[in-house]
Amino acid sequence: MVCAHSLGSLICYDTFKRNPGALTNRALVTFGSQIGNPFVRDCFAGRIEPLDARIWYHLYNRDDRMFTAEVRVQAHNFVEIQTPFDKPNDLLNHDPVWYFNHANTQERVWADLAEARPARAAPRHRDVPRARRPARAARPPHRDQRLPEPGQPSRVGAEYLGANGATHRIGRAVSLRTLPNRAYDRECRALKHRGPYLPIIFEACREEQLSYEYRDGVTSYGAFTYSLAKALRESRSAGRNPSFRTLAQLTASRLRALDYDQTPALVGPRRLLGRPIPWARPRSRRPRAASVK
Repeated sequence: MVCAHSLGSLICYDTFKRNPGALTNRALVTFGSQIGNPFVRDCFAGRIEPLDARIWYHLYNRDDRMFTAEVRVQAHNFVEIQTPFDKPNDLLNHDPVWYFNHANTQERVWADLAEARPARAAPRHRDVPRARRPARAARPPHRDQRLPEPGQPSRVGAEYLGANGATHRIGRAVSLRTLPNRAYDRECRALKHRGPYLPIIFEACREEQLSYEYRDGVTSYGAFTYSLAKALRESRSAGRNPSFRTLAQLTASRLRALDYDQTPALVGPRRLLGRPIPWARPRSRRPRAASVK
């Protein structure tokens, strides 16, 4: 049995998701966990998926103030158990011992594990049973956003996985982009879905570089932010509407002119990077008519 509290639950979920089979024939108990918090869930590609544990118990206290949240997983081996408590003189209500000693935990978790009996669905919200739905298959990435095949290094792969091939870079939903090409095509046809959302991401520098500060008179800016804003203002004043790629090039040129060894990185769907930035063109000012006195 594996028991994971708070930050430990995030580490365990990430570890067991990346290592299938590590939880086989084992029970997992998470409590005081932030796994279901929307801000944390984005690190796991926007959704929480079932694990291959024999049974996964999630203990939830609605009064826990350490950014905990319910975990909404539809799987036969997942049970969420309500364990509300308000510990005296404890603002956080995050004590693991209180989770362990809660009556619902003793009745539903420890008793089930001791007797090895099947887990029952936990009542939620005024004892309303939680509806059971079949788990949905993971959606494949869009063809334009796939990772390269294993053993085939490419610049696109480094943008997602870093130079070492193992760094999951933020904002790219890397966990959903691991299907081989044939499996990807098959899943796309079956699900009729284009895959996870990929935003257009501007980064101040490349992975191996540093992002520097720039001082304009007595005011400090990030060198990248300063150069990007300058390029945008100049294009705007000239009535031009550059593409995202052009803007990245203009920003890089200005950084070089300021003598910075810093090259902005641009990541996004290829078909969108060459399109103009979606802003309205500045209206031409009409000359005022001369007044006659």
